[in-house]
Amino acid sequence: MEVLDYNDHDAEDCDFLRNALIYGVTNELMFIDHDSKARFTTVSPLSSFGVFDDCLNGELLYFVRWYKQSDWEDSENYFLDVYTDKEIRHYTMLGLNGPLEFLSAEPHYFNQCPANVFYLEDEKSIFECIETLQDAYNETLNNQIDDIAAFTNSYMVMSGSFDPENIDTNQMRTNRLITMPEGTEVKWLTKDLQDTQVKDNLDRLQELIYKIAQCPDFSSDLFLGGVSSGVAIKYRMTIMETRAAPIVAAMKKALQRRIEILCGFVSLMLGEEVYRDIKINFERNIPTDLTALASCVSQLEGIVSDETLLSTLPFVDDPKEEAEKVKEQKESQMDLYNNAFVTGDNYGEEEKQ
Repeated sequence: MEVLDYNDHDAEDCDFLRNALIYGVTNELMFIDHDSKARFTTVSPLSSFGVFDDCLNGELLYFVRWYKQSDWEDSENYFLDVYTDKEIRHYTMLGLNGPLEFLSAEPHYFNQCPANVFYLEDEKSIFECIETLQDAYNETLNNQIDDIAAFTNSYMVMSGSFDPENIDTNQMRTNRLITMPEGTEVKWLTKDLQDTQVKDNLDRLQELIYKIAQCPDFSSDLFLGGVSSGVAIKYRMTIMETRAAPIVAAMKKALQRRIEILCGFVSLMLGEEVYRDIKINFERNIPTDLTALASCVSQLEGIVSDETLLSTLPFVDDPKEEAEKVKEQKESQMDLYNNAFVTGDNYGEEEKQ
């Protein structure tokens, strides 16, 4: 759909999912711009929420968003917009707990509430389970950095029989030389950094973070060794695939609702029903053994349709379009062959004459 292209839906999808992974929920709002084009943008769940009915399907009844005017940052006056299935109702309120004052209402030109609310499972951020471990890791690392910084400001300890007033500290600093009476001991008062212990603790915390988050460590030798095949790497990422499956399912449902709302507006503008013949596919960014895949595709030729075979190739974005290109290429090659054959026959006839 053209409406997806001029909204830069790839970048929008990234923002939409990123907010969901951070907050456990994210919102998307559709609106009509000054050029009468349908737009959609991600809205922070910290300044918006949806109101659903109590039916099994949980239909969205209202969507609420509040904000301050950019040039009124010091003001306590907030603006609040309520989106229903037919219109946008504008309010103002003094403070977040102040009374509402109705300002105006206007139609939004969509056939339903133009908002999209996306929840992760249990409405929890994927980082919530490792938050304490991350804090412990950061605290350990910060303490180590502070100890190293404090090492440069260590105290010099001089012990023995000497008169401190006879020591010229400025000359010592300039010449970087210490001359002390015999029997005097000079040393730095420093703290034992225990590098090995700290490193072991950091490695242990890092390993637990990846394990609990169910995410492989891509900086480990298993991935950087250079000898692992695409299939082997895929097996190592099975746990993460399992974790991603419900997120992908929820994301697919949210994208389907977006398309449904946009198609409703396009149908209204065109005066005819627009069929939502759009397939949503998610591609994993996983190394693929193209040699093995090509061999498999060639063996299935004639058993499975060409379009299905092309859909298995990671570098083919549109299998249907690619199948048409292959068909046109074969027809073009056949025409060239036929033309060459006809030209050869004509040349033979001319020789006989």
